[in-house]
Amino acid sequence: MFDNLQNNQPISGFALALESNIASSKSGKPFMNLRLSDGQNTVAAKMWDYEGETPPQNTVLKIKGKVNFYQDKPQIILDKWRLAEPTEYNPADYLPAYEGELEPFWQNIIGNVDQIGNDELKVAIGSILNELKQNMMAAPAAKSNHHAYLGGLLEHTSNVLDTAISIANRYPEHIDLDLVISGAILHDIGKIQTYTWDTPQIGWTNQGHLLNHIVLGITMLEKNSIFATLPEDTKLKLFHIVSSHHGKLEWASPVEPYTKEAIIIHYADLLDSTFNHVDAAIKEGIKKGETMIYPKVFFKKIII
Repeated sequence: MFDNLQNNQPISGFALALESNIASSKSGKPFMNLRLSDGQNTVAAKMWDYEGETPPQNTVLKIKGKVNFYQDKPQIILDKWRLAEPTEYNPADYLPAYEGELEPFWQNIIGNVDQIGNDELKVAIGSILNELKQNMMAAPAAKSNHHAYLGGLLEHTSNVLDTAISIANRYPEHIDLDLVISGAILHDIGKIQTYTWDTPQIGWTNQGHLLNHIVLGITMLEKNSIFATLPEDTKLKLFHIVSSHHGKLEWASPVEPYTKEAIIIHYADLLDSTFNHVDAAIKEGIKKGETMIYPKVFFKKIII
């Protein structure tokens, strides 16, 4: 709706209110300032001679107005607005999402499950994935951190899996590849219960706030009836991979990695999350014409 706006173009439809506040004109008259999104583009908006309630942040509005250019930039002058009814819009339309097909990531994960040599473990991992497929394909991997968009968890899991297998194949001594594959698939499984994505903003569940995705992941695995039948030693090693994949206690890891498989998953996870941040920062830097960026998790500058 906000793509290729033209001066005096009528605007009518639904938009997400990212920000809203009351300000005063030079003559002292109150007006409302907003920043609106159609899910792809953002635009400033104003409603003159307005001093009522402003819409809450991250709510969807039904708007009507006209485009007006100010200092060569489009803005919308609103005639009227109201809060949209939940049945009038799809929250996913206003959430960031992976820009591509998700099915190849899913097929990659399923294909690697078939490479697990331990039949009991293969059946258990397959059972978990079958149970969680819909949510796993939709879930973000974070609220505002790495892969913070719909499909982000699936993309991240597939990437970590590929990297972990490559590391294991490069350093194969004393490695249980079945545990590497399974641990890579399961390491962030708790994020399905950590975040919400049924509103126009990625949010936290109560469990996510009070526990975290590591605790939730282990709890989810314990509740799976087929996973529960695995030998205790196998379950313990997988629980350790999930528990230690953040790598350091100060990085909210309950324990540090104590097995070679856990070390592999930690570094595969760290690599993919870091490059997701870096790539996003480079993309934004190029868009702004910058030649140097400072990704917030990399703690150093990168020259584009």
